[in-house]
Amino acid sequence: NSPLIVRNGAMQSIGELGHITDPARVAGPGGIELSRGGGRTLRVGQPEHRWWYDTNQNRPSRAWTSWRLADVFTTTAASNSATVTNAQGIPTNSLGVVRGSTNTNGAVVTIPGLINPNGALRDNGAALRAALFGLNFQPLTGTGTLGVPGLAGLAANVTNVSTNLVRRLTTVTGTDVPANALNALWERGEISELALLNNGTALAPGVNMSNVFDRGREELVRRSIEMITTRGSVFSVYAIGEALQGTNVTSTARIKQTFEIIPRFAASALNDNFATTSGGINDRFVAPTNYTVRVLATSYD
Repeated sequence: NSPLIVRNGAMQSIGELGHITDPARVAGPGGIELSRGGGRTLRVGQPEHRWWYDTNQNRPSRAWTSWRLADVFTTTAASNSATVTNAQGIPTNSLGVVRGSTNTNGAVVTIPGLINPNGALRDNGAALRAALFGLNFQPLTGTGTLGVPGLAGLAANVTNVSTNLVRRLTTVTGTDVPANALNALWERGEISELALLNNGTALAPGVNMSNVFDRGREELVRRSIEMITTRGSVFSVYAIGEALQGTNVTSTARIKQTFEIIPRFAASALNDNFATTSGGINDRFVAPTNYTVRVLATSYD
């Protein structure tokens, strides 16, 4: 029942950065300036302190949020069992998340099949609900458990998660964003800003999330963040063509095509020893040399 827990071993999810104690003494309304030894844990999986970040994506304070670490670090390395295969022979990590091709040292270069939360406006959150279907909060018993009293074993309300996400994508929260603009997530860690993660009973029936340990508030993000990305590669194009005779429209055709854009990098960019190779750092972070397109579906009307 300790309020602070750090895994005695390699992290299995980048969300576990939220277990690390934040050394900052944050003052403000309801602040923790009187806490001994600094602040609480890093807020990776729950909204940042409002006097620390005002939710406006264009503010410099965005760079101060803890959840930005989710796009800086990765746990997809050999120490995280990245090359373990499932029953179908597909590479997965220790959480069962499907991984892409691997190098000889076990580091994963590509991770296909991730869910883009910004697509919730297209499918009303169906993909995210499917990924989280049947998710129960971790129990209090078991080896290496991170269960939280009062929350352990309960079923997460995944419908409310997708509803909260759709609301976040369509409700302008920052003063610099035009009215009625799409309020898209810029990076995956930003999903931590969903309101239901740390207050109210929308996430877990009968449990006020503001009254549980930080690791309980962050559990849903910690267990799902390895499955999401905001770096989308699949797009749909809708085109309308009209045949004219003079100024009269004689026929109309409509087409929808869904395709995937696949970046191609120079071979030197995939060298995981880039930090010790001459010119390796520059090669690692250059833009793709070109792209290929794979058509997934085409429909005519």
